[in-house]
Amino acid sequence: MASFLERFHLKCPKILLPKPEFQAKWAVVACDQYTSEPEYWNAVAREVGESPSMLHMVLPELYLDKPEEHAMIPKIHESMRKYLREGVFDEVDGMVYIERKTRVHPCRRGLMVAMDLEGYEYMRSGPRNSVSSPIRPTEGTIVARIPPRLRVRLEAPIESPHIMVLIDDPKRMLIEPLGAQKASMEKLYDVELMQNSGHLTGYRVPASAYSAIEAALTQLSDPAAFQAKYHVGAEVPLLTYAIGDGNHSLATAKKRWTDLKEACHTPEELAHLMATHPARYALVEICNLYDEGIEFEPIHRVLFEVSTPILADMQAHYGPEMTITPAASFEAMIHEVNASALQHGPHHAVGFCDAEGVKVLRLPRGDAHLPVGALQAHLDAFIAKKGAKNIDYVHGDEVIKTLGSQPHNCSFYLPPMSKHDLFPTVIQNGVLPRKTFSMGHADEKRFYYECRAILPM
Repeated sequence: MASFLERFHLKCPKILLPKPEFQAKWAVVACDQYTSEPEYWNAVAREVGESPSMLHMVLPELYLDKPEEHAMIPKIHESMRKYLREGVFDEVDGMVYIERKTRVHPCRRGLMVAMDLEGYEYMRSGPRNSVSSPIRPTEGTIVARIPPRLRVRLEAPIESPHIMVLIDDPKRMLIEPLGAQKASMEKLYDVELMQNSGHLTGYRVPASAYSAIEAALTQLSDPAAFQAKYHVGAEVPLLTYAIGDGNHSLATAKKRWTDLKEACHTPEELAHLMATHPARYALVEICNLYDEGIEFEPIHRVLFEVSTPILADMQAHYGPEMTITPAASFEAMIHEVNASALQHGPHHAVGFCDAEGVKVLRLPRGDAHLPVGALQAHLDAFIAKKGAKNIDYVHGDEVIKTLGSQPHNCSFYLPPMSKHDLFPTVIQNGVLPRKTFSMGHADEKRFYYECRAILPM
């Protein structure tokens, strides 16, 4: 089915969907959200109860490196096996067109496919301090975050993605035409998402749409068009797909696939694995960067249990070029930082909040293209030398105001990045610093819904 997709590192998946009687409590938000807000996950657990749900098949990162993690992983695997055994799923062959509505944006459109991990790399190996594969991370991959995810995936018979892959498609060739045809498509699901997070609808992509999909992917993957669009030479590797969300989940799938290949003892065994094993692929949602439902939000930093005066430490790190200015209010700080980001001066401005108030920090630009680049290297070193107990990456202004102003905490506000700078920046300069941007607020994130078998049947 749709074998042309293989030329573009894709495949038509066999998708497992919950049967209608299980849909109401099935979908939950991506595991890397609300990592410092246990009250959110507690509310979800109360709402779901013992009903079949993705909640019982994912490990919220809130519990990473905590006693709950090791107790939860066997339960996750057992829930997966139980749901397969007890017929919770219906199977659908083929791609799915998705519409996701939120309280802020009327619609975000996507195409659910299986992505070939042979076309994806996350380790830096190519020019411009980046990888050279056509499927590429946009942000630095934290290798230390892969093992806990791998512990979940090792024995998991199924996967469910929160991976969102971006294409740079200003002509709207691939996904938007599917939306125009949805009235004639088979509707597979149509559900409200919990915690006032919006609505999710999925439609089976008909075979009649395949020729248009092939034509769009051909143009998006054309090296000559790529070079003309981004004003680069033939030595710059083609970037067709940029990972917008879920890079560490995709990196975990890649690591698992690499381990399976390395365990093969003969060329024949490897060839059979390559041709038949479902773990070669990962389920993803492809979205157009130009979709009106996609907005880039900054990801801020919160430090907990700070034991070393951090501003003095920063001053020592950055030297006399760093300045610290009190702000009249939290809102005034945000305004000043955002305005500075548009000026491209010799400094990067970031906001700072602690129990004593709010300030604007101006850091020397150096080689950092973005404020997050100027800040993150120091925060990594500060955490490494135990200046604070831990760091979290959060969305939303109020969260950093609330958490940062608590005793012994502090937070950093970062300005937003334009989504239209993403592809040119990654192509020209390589991957961005980790946690540079977020595609929407936490409740606008992708919800786990669709599943796929990743062990041989």
